[in-house]
Amino acid sequence: LSIRRQRQMCIRDRAWGYRLIGENICQLAESSCSLKLDTTTKERWCQLLGLLREVDTLADERSSSNDTAIASLQNYSIFAADYPALQPSELGDARFTTMVERTKEILHIGRAISQAGDKHTYIELRKAEAYYSAQLLADAATDTVTHQPTFGKFMHCITGFGIGANLVDSMLDAPYDYARQKSNLKPSVSLYASLGKDILRHTLPHMHRALHPTTLRGRRKAAYHR
Repeated sequence: LSIRRQRQMCIRDRAWGYRLIGENICQLAESSCSLKLDTTTKERWCQLLGLLREVDTLADERSSSNDTAIASLQNYSIFAADYPALQPSELGDARFTTMVERTKEILHIGRAISQAGDKHTYIELRKAEAYYSAQLLADAATDTVTHQPTFGKFMHCITGFGIGANLVDSMLDAPYDYARQKSNLKPSVSLYASLGKDILRHTLPHMHRALHPTTLRGRRKAAYHR
């Protein structure tokens, strides 16, 4: 299949759900972390989750290498219509290159996760994957946003939630991934206990921010569409 056709088949039906996740991140930043987001940053964040998911899916489908997915991202022509706020002409060449390199690292970590043979390595890699994914939000934000005093607080919060979400996904997907030979790590009580411990450790310090009424409404809407 061509890259363009493959893309059409993978996640277009879920694109709106990922945009809503981006909107929820914006709501968390503004309502719970006192950030003032400009329109440019909001639109970039709303498009970012869907774009990252599409690139990740392309890499999974082209399982022999990440190179094709990265080449498609660097060229950007197949993504421009759906994610215009993230194209090089909008981000600027330097910012775009930084985000491509960050995405390349995320895909590299994803390959390492599938090959991890012990739970400690697996969990640390999943946490690293979430950390680099959160950093893409900082890469995409305008200087007006990143220079605000509360931006560091937001990044600490969203990284904690991102790690928690990744590890929850691991708990849910572990049997499926092992059965499909997408992971070398056999599900076990010990694995689930370690995942649960890290989920609590990274999300509990920020849970009060997730309980703001605005963010609660946004998460319910995003979950429904996903």
